[in-house]
Amino acid sequence: MSIGELARALGLAAGTVYYHLSLLEGLVARDEESKKFYLTDEGLTVASEIILGERFPKGIYILFSNRLLSFSLAIISIVLGSIGCNFIKLKLFGFIYTTLGDWFYFPLNLTVIYIGLELLSSIFSGSKILDLNLLLGVCISFLPLAFFPFLRIVLGEIAKWILPFLIIASASLLILTFSFTRGVKIEHSILIVNAILYFNLLIVFLPSML
Repeated sequence: MSIGELARALGLAAGTVYYHLSLLEGLVARDEESKKFYLTDEGLTVASEIILGERFPKGIYILFSNRLLSFSLAIISIVLGSIGCNFIKLKLFGFIYTTLGDWFYFPLNLTVIYIGLELLSSIFSGSKILDLNLLLGVCISFLPLAFFPFLRIVLGEIAKWILPFLIIASASLLILTFSFTRGVKIEHSILIVNAILYFNLLIVFLPSML
């Protein structure tokens, strides 16, 4: 935008706008041909941080801006979930633990959910598929549920009363992750994750009710 366009949009004098733009050197640059100002790569990064920081909890931005942290938590989730399932012979199907499982069901479940969300995001937002941040986010989202087998070992049957809270925690993290990494509106993310959870419960419990 030109100085005049910015001044009119902001309702300020052209001199005032020019002064403040000069303070943003490195974040804003001026095209010599068109004489219009634009955000540099660094400026775009800062602007994105500000916008996303207003829409999401600060912890979500910190998580995905620190690749070492997100990789570490994702690996911890997969390892804990796999070891736990192997110990007590449960399998994670969606958000629900069922019987007769083995260690590989935990990472397999995360892979299926990731692929499903990738397909849904490509349909709803037209965004590219195979997003590493979404894959890491899915793994991290299931970290609360990865602890359940160990709670079952320590607490026995009492752990089943804690399980609903772990499911809610994982679903909530998945909602934030899906919205943040794929640019899906938070209300759409809530609908999609809740639909997955609803059909998950239906598939697991409906046969026993018939």
